Amino acid sequence: LFRSTVLAHLSDYNLVKVMELVEVVYGPYATYQLRYGDLEESNLLIQISAIPLEHGEVLDCVQELSLSVNKLFSLASGAVERCIKLTDGLGTCGLLQALQALFKKYVSDFTNTLQSIRKKCKLDTVPPDSLFQEDWSAFQNSVRLITTAYEIGRAYV
Repeated sequence: LFRSTVLAHLSDYNLVKVMELVEVVYGPYATYQLRYGDLEESNLLIQISAIPLEHGEVLDCVQELSLSVNKLFSLASGAVERCIKLTDGLGTCGLLQALQALFKKYVSDFTNTLQSIRKKCKLDTVPPDSLFQEDWSAFQNSVRLITTAYEIGRAYV
C-alpha cells in the first residue's frame, strides 16, 4: 500500500530518496518474503503436528478426527491471510507448496488414525469367511467418520 501510494505521487518526490526510504522500510522483510513458502510450510507442519488425532479410546479418536477438520481449514485460512499481508499475494507459489505439505501431512495422520481405529475395533482380525457382527458403538463411530469425510469434502470444495 505504501509503495503504490508513493509511486502514485512520485512526481512530488525525489525518486532516489523515495527508493532509499522504501528500501529502509521494506529491506529487513525481503529475506523473509523470499523464503515465505519454506517458512510457512515449517510453521504449518508444526501447528498440524500439535493437533491430536489419536487418543486411547475409539470414541475419543473419532471425536478428535471430527474436530480436526475445522482446525485444519483454520490453519489453511490463516496461511492465506499471512501470505497476503506479508507478500501482498506474491508468495502464492510458496503458499501453495506449504498448503500441499499441510494437507499431505493431515491425510497421512488421518490415515494412520483410521488404521489405529481398525486395530482397536479388531477389524483386521475378523476371518473373511465368518459373519461379521458390528456392535452399536462401531456403527456410531463409522457414521461419525463418514460425517468427518463429508465435512472435509465440503470444506475443500
